[in-house]
This record gives sequence, structure tokens and C-alpha cells, in this order.
Amino acid sequence: MIPTWLISGGLGSGKTTTVQQLLRKKPAYEHWALLINDFGAVGLDAALLANQGATVHAVEGGCACCSGAGALEAALQEAMNHAPDRLLIEPSGMSVADVLVDTLLRHEGIELHGVIYVLDAAHADPQELIRWQSVLNQLTLADLVLLNKTDLAPPGRCDALERVLDSLYPPKTVLRTQNGTLDLATLEALQPYRGPRFMPPAAPHQHGGAVTTTTLQNWPHGGEKRIQQGISASTGWLWPPETAFDWRGAKRLLEKVGDPPYGDVQRLKAVLHIGEGRWMAFQWMHGQLTRELSSWRRDSRLEIIHGASFDTSAFEQALRQTCIR
Repeated sequence: MIPTWLISGGLGSGKTTTVQQLLRKKPAYEHWALLINDFGAVGLDAALLANQGATVHAVEGGCACCSGAGALEAALQEAMNHAPDRLLIEPSGMSVADVLVDTLLRHEGIELHGVIYVLDAAHADPQELIRWQSVLNQLTLADLVLLNKTDLAPPGRCDALERVLDSLYPPKTVLRTQNGTLDLATLEALQPYRGPRFMPPAAPHQHGGAVTTTTLQNWPHGGEKRIQQGISASTGWLWPPETAFDWRGAKRLLEKVGDPPYGDVQRLKAVLHIGEGRWMAFQWMHGQLTRELSSWRRDSRLEIIHGASFDTSAFEQALRQTCIR
């Protein structure tokens, strides 16, 4: 399988510059392929990246997720025919990233290692950043957010953007950079989507001790349970993407998570696979549960910040009853 990275971002964010920076660091003994999706009929990005040390495959004439979908499949197959050591995909700034990820995950020859979102720190408005559903979807899906053009950002802008990014779930790794600079080691540290491994959570912000990890028993596809003790305790569950939940049953359970026999809950966040290739995000606070469809695809996960009296075992048993596969 070909290790693959998706490098997304808005128009003018610096995606192409990031790809150029990575190509300059390509080991001489490796053969890389680059799949470029231009929004437009001419295909300038592919031309700009020609002769950069990788075989370039262009998807032109529209977003790869819609009008260019057939061309995307053809370009993927063409890239695989060259058997590259790595594949970088730069979609148009107009593309729908979750549709692209679904396409890649269905492809037997592709091993998706990570989604990187390049954010223009010089022009992004922290107050408007996640009000656009398309941007929120791409940020939700990202494993790594590259906060680019920090040298051009006004004072305080990067801190404000990071506060917004810190509010997202699942948590993101945020890296400040200039000129799209990204080390190969950072790229390689992203975990593959396929297989039993999970994306490691971001470093916890709450004061507390070390995280204790145990393997989940009696779940269809296994998983992990992570507990951190501190001023408040944090208990989290991680399941591989094959695990799916009945969203209605999960909703009924999570609505009552603050009531007996569970109780003593301060905050809950979850993103669960609900079957048919869909994920749903849940958030609970102050007795109120909200939910919405999510573009997340890497795994299912749930985290609760709670007090000492929270009955973790009872909650896990009830949650297991909502698992449909």
C-alpha cells in the first residue's frame, strides 16, 4: 500500500508552497507522486510543481469531490501504476475534504497517513474561522493544522487562532510556520488510518498525572480506555473506525450522562461512527446535549471529564449496548 498524505486548506493558504517545501526534502532514493486538483480549466498548480522531483498527476476542471470525481479516480490509478514510495495529494481550496478521505479509505492500494490543513494566519479571522461549515469540516478532519504565514500575521492573531483550534474535537496538533515549512519527521509521525493504531491525543491541558491505558474487552473490534487523574479525572475511550454505534441509543444514553447511576460529569465530547460511512459529534455540558454530523473519519472516540463519584464501569456497559458492530 502507498503511504498517502492529504494536504488541504483554503485558497491562497500556502498549500502549494508546503508541497514544494516537502519535495525539496525528498530522499534522493525515493520516488514520490503528487496528485494536484486545480479548481479551474487551465491547471496552473500542476504546472508550477512540474520538475520538482515527483511525478505529477493533475485533476483538472473542478473539485475532485464533485465534478472532478471521475478524474480523481483515474489520477489515483495512474499514480499507483507508477508504484511511488509516497503520495501527496493537494486538493483544490474548494474541495470537500471528508468526501476525498472517504474515497481514499475505500481505495485498497492507498494507506492514508494523515490530513494536514494549511491555515493562512495572516488573513484568517479567529471570530469567523469556524462559522463556515466547509472550513469547520476540514479542520475537524485534520490531524495537523499548519498555522502558516505567521511572520505576516498581526500581533495576537496566532494566539487567537490557536485558542479557536484548541476548542475543536477531536484535538489537533497545531504547528506555527512560515513559507509552508514542514519537516518530514512531522509528516511521518502521523499515524495511518488503517490498522489497529489510533491517533494519539493532543497533550492534555488539565493538571494531572500520567495517562493509564488499558485494552477494551468484549468490544467487536477492540479499543483502548485511557484514564488520567488530576483535579478532575478524564476518562476516554478509543475505537477503530470499524466500530459503529446506534446514534439514537447513544443519544439517549448521553442525554442522561449527568444523572444516576453515572452522575458527576463536568463535560463530555464524542465523535462516533454511526454506520453507513457517517460520523456524529456529541457534546454535553450543563445538562444539555448537542449533536451534529462530523467529517471525522479516523476512529471513534469519547471523553468525559468527571468527578470521583462517576461510575465509569456502569457507563461503559451502557455504552457497549449501543454498539451495533
